[in-house]
Amino acid sequence: MSGQVYTSFEDVPRGLYQVIVADPPWAQIQRTEAGYDKSPQAHYRCASVADMGAWPVRRFAASECALIMWALAPMLPHALELMRLWGFRFVTSAAWAKASETGAKWAFGTGHVLRGACEFILIGAVGHPKRLSKSVRNLIAPPTPADLVGGIPDAPGWADEGIDAVMGGAALVDRRTRIHSEKPDSLYRWIETLYAGPYLDLFNRQTRGAGWDCMGDEAGKLDALGRDGGRS
Repeated sequence: MSGQVYTSFEDVPRGLYQVIVADPPWAQIQRTEAGYDKSPQAHYRCASVADMGAWPVRRFAASECALIMWALAPMLPHALELMRLWGFRFVTSAAWAKASETGAKWAFGTGHVLRGACEFILIGAVGHPKRLSKSVRNLIAPPTPADLVGGIPDAPGWADEGIDAVMGGAALVDRRTRIHSEKPDSLYRWIETLYAGPYLDLFNRQTRGAGWDCMGDEAGKLDALGRDGGRS
C-alpha cells in the first residue's frame, strides 16, 4: 500500500516527517538555446532559488529531521543556499554514479566542462536525526561488468542480492534511469537503511510504498510508465 499523495503544500501534515527527500525543480540558465531542450524546464514547471526558498518545507519536519536533497553539479552553491533558506543545516553529501542503461560502461551525459556521469545528494538536518546504521557509504554506484562483480563467478550484475554480498549491504545499486528526473528505486532502501520514517518525498513524480508520502505538481505521473516507460 502506498503512502499519501499531495498536490498542495497546504495539505501536507505539519511537524510529522523524520526524513524529507527533495528533488528541487531547478530553473537552469543554459548557454545555448539547444541546452534548454535537455534542461528541466523542458519537462516540468521550474522555479528560482528565491521562489523555492519561500516554500514552507521546514514546517513539515519533525523536531529531528534529515533532508535528502538532489543537487546538480552546476547548482551546488544554489542547493546549499536553498537548504539554508528551508531552515536545515548542511551535514554531508553523497554521489549517485550512473552506469549506462546496459551496464557496460559509465553514463556519458550532458554537462558544463565535464560530461555528467553522476548526480549529487546533499544531506541536511534539523536537530540530530538518529542513524539506524553506521555502515552506509556515500558512494551510490552500480558496478560495471569489469568492476565489482566482474571477478565473482555467476554474480548477477544488477541483482541487489549479488551486490549486497560484495558490498556488505551498505551500498545502493541501480542502473541509470530512463525517464527525466526518475530516481533509482534502491535509493529509497538506502534512505530506509540510514533513517527511520515517516518519509516525505517532495517534487518526485513517482510514488513509493507504505510510509512514503509524496507531494508535487506531477505526483504519481511516472507510476503508469514504469521503468521502461520512456527515455530522455
